[in-house]
Amino acid sequence: MSGETLSSLSEFTGHFENGDFAAKNFEDPFYYEKSTKTINFGYGINLTGAAAAAAAKHPYAREIIDAELKAQGITITEHQWELIRKISANPNPREVVDDLNRSLPAKHGSSWKSEAAAVMDAFYAKIVEPELVKKVPNLDSLPVGAQWALKDLYYNSPKLWGPKIEKAAKDGDLVGIANELALDTTRHSAGTGAELRSLGRATLALGGIPTYGPDNTLTKVDWSRSNQSDLSLFHFLALSTTAQVGMNRSSAAEYISKWDHRVSASHREILASLETHASTDAANNNTITPPTPLDTHPVDAANQNTISPAMPLDTHPVDTANQNIIAPAAPFDLYAVDAANPSTITPAAPDTAELLVANERRPRFC
Repeated sequence: MSGETLSSLSEFTGHFENGDFAAKNFEDPFYYEKSTKTINFGYGINLTGAAAAAAAKHPYAREIIDAELKAQGITITEHQWELIRKISANPNPREVVDDLNRSLPAKHGSSWKSEAAAVMDAFYAKIVEPELVKKVPNLDSLPVGAQWALKDLYYNSPKLWGPKIEKAAKDGDLVGIANELALDTTRHSAGTGAELRSLGRATLALGGIPTYGPDNTLTKVDWSRSNQSDLSLFHFLALSTTAQVGMNRSSAAEYISKWDHRVSASHREILASLETHASTDAANNNTITPPTPLDTHPVDAANQNTISPAMPLDTHPVDTANQNIIAPAAPFDLYAVDAANPSTITPAAPDTAELLVANERRPRFC
């Protein structure tokens, strides 16, 4: 996956959920994840969680997944769903996966990329977004990158959702959102993969377009669509060597140093790209030729109407108190699967139990 520039939310999610999928040219979309003992599809759809939830009388997630799979020409039989549900007790889980991949319909070519994206997009649109909009009613008004960052967080790590990030999202404060997403300093069990994903979300929130090299190391960030004042403030509050972040008020550099070279390299690339963009932006601003006084109100010659100049560029208000402290949210474990007894599940409150599929999960593809 050297030099992979991500162009969609499903690609960003899949990059961390199932990096091998792209590395293997998007063949064999069904796969077994050993760390969680689950069978998944494509960009990380947890089929085992959906099957367990359906068995516990919460069928919504499985119904959405099943319907979208069928729309893509893929059918999972009831027998296969039952095997998927009980996979943690199966001594040969890869046999189930192989059977699922062999059952795929014949098609032109071997890539299942578009089908994986369609199922992932449906999961976001019909399961994640309705719940997220309850917390952030103005979600659709945020820039696309910020929407992607918030959706990926809510899909994969809903326990990281807290009042500070919710306020920043409601206020349209992109810097506040990025600060909360950039460094996950409240968790002691995080890993390199989680940290790389957190930095990636922060770049998305500010309008950056990340490019990843091997092992999910950030190799480039395109900030051309970002607001320079937002980037400067983010650099100062969250990523500078002296910025104090997290509950223990350590510096960003101290926190980053806890992880391996991939996180450090990604951190350095973000800093370097921010500095390069700032220099380029300043140079461009210095070469702008101001209009003559007569150009202040250009005239529409056809209609003889005076066109008022546009309003000044709106910069995003910043809650300076939000210094990247991710407050713990209310419990949001929607599907607590007992791995020892996969036929049982303890659902959460009825209003949320149907909507996500055990995605408070592990760092992926580290």
